[in-house]
Amino acid sequence: MGSSTFFSILPTFFATLSGVIIAFRLDRYAERKRARETTLEQLKTIKSELDENSDTLESNYRVINQLQEEGNSASHYALALCSTSAWEASLDKSVIEHIDPTLYRELQQVYSKTEAVNELVRRLRTESLHPQLGEDEDILESGIWTISVSYWNANRERVEDIGLGDLIKNRSNETKVKLEGVEQRIDEEVNELENKTGIVS
Repeated sequence: MGSSTFFSILPTFFATLSGVIIAFRLDRYAERKRARETTLEQLKTIKSELDENSDTLESNYRVINQLQEEGNSASHYALALCSTSAWEASLDKSVIEHIDPTLYRELQQVYSKTEAVNELVRRLRTESLHPQLGEDEDILESGIWTISVSYWNANRERVEDIGLGDLIKNRSNETKVKLEGVEQRIDEEVNELENKTGIVS
């Protein structure tokens, strides 16, 4: 190959190479944009789920509170479970890669607390209320309207006994407070992702 031939193919080579690099960068950009759009969609779905869970926690709290105050003699409580499907779906789509790590940790904590409340509700669905309810005046005066359960009190660093209904009330309230704080952080993250993707809701 002569030098003139070599120099004549250089422009073609560099043009092709430049085209490949530009196409690669455009593909990477499009891929990042799609990932952000998916994350944005998932965060909005999680926010909607958290709104519903907040209502569920509030409703369960009110049901237990009212039944306990009225001395209801029903053998079981009918409480609703909180949803975790949006969160579980987001884990499959690697949302963690595209949101603030602090928000991700907060979401993990909220859903961990939510699942703990769900477990208590599942137990209450299968357990009868205190077997002596309505028969033993001491139990009526104690305010424990469900079976007693032992749990770890982190503030006092010891195991304590409490009525299952009261434990659900307390945990529901704690979870609702935590959940409301995270919802505000999701709104901030959604706004940031909308600015990056150019999507306005």
